Amino acid sequence: LKTANDMPLSEKDLEALERTVNEIDALSAIYGESNDSGEIDEGESSESCFSIISKQELHVARSILSGEKADVPILEIEISTTVTLDDDETSEKIILKCHIPPGYPDYPVIPTASAKGMPWSIRDELSSQLAEIAESMAGSESIMGLVAELNEICPPLFQRMLSEKGSSSSKSQEEQATSQADGYSRLWIWVHHITNTDRRKSIMTEAQGLKLGGFLKHGYPGIIVIEGTASACDEFATWVKGNKSRPGGFGRNWGHHVRGQVQLDEESQLCLASDFQEMEDMAVLGQLCKEKGLEDEFREFAMRHKGGS
Repeated sequence: LKTANDMPLSEKDLEALERTVNEIDALSAIYGESNDSGEIDEGESSESCFSIISKQELHVARSILSGEKADVPILEIEISTTVTLDDDETSEKIILKCHIPPGYPDYPVIPTASAKGMPWSIRDELSSQLAEIAESMAGSESIMGLVAELNEICPPLFQRMLSEKGSSSSKSQEEQATSQADGYSRLWIWVHHITNTDRRKSIMTEAQGLKLGGFLKHGYPGIIVIEGTASACDEFATWVKGNKSRPGGFGRNWGHHVRGQVQLDEESQLCLASDFQEMEDMAVLGQLCKEKGLEDEFREFAMRHKGGS
């Protein structure tokens, strides 16, 4: 039997791949490739830059064009650019991520966009609008066009975001009183593994956006422990197990991974890192829990057994 690697690509497929690689090279030349490995940070720098997330896959694509046999890989790039808002004096940094499927540009890219402090609801709306534009541009190279469209789409979304933040700030005293009445909780989530880079980044962004403390222990197994207001913990749990169509949502099958929820009466009982952090070593998490008096919770919900040692 012949495998996919044994089958030569058609001229049409080779042409599509060559156009894809040429577009990536052009983007790198225009924006300048980031020296950092991995994803572009949503941090302070306002300079435009370009990053190839799937470096190994791009190497495979180039080898195919050189005559080697392999499956056409999915490629992934990110572009950081600044968007000028309606007042022409304020600009915001936007990160556009594009998943490039085999067969592009006949098949559209899958774009997502984000900015520092941007709520998930607005990220979803921005990404949805970009996806519609990408669909309409199928058949032609579209990534530069998507970057240009950001200047049209983003200003009203940012205006709405700032308006919502202002409204939220005016209610801060009311929200503080509500959170005190709401109570606090600590939530443990156990899963076989958390290794996907996008998934890890989504978990960090969501937890930090909800002002939750705690840790993500990635790898095998994956452990998420969060603490904060009960409503924020509930919202995180709803997000993590809720809606697969939302970027970062993992599907309802995550529901059974929520292992334990501990109700706390006072804010003073919150004892984990106030800024949500990521780690890899289970032993480090265990030691931190021991120091905070959470050894029993760690045994039951992270190590998955009760009782003494």
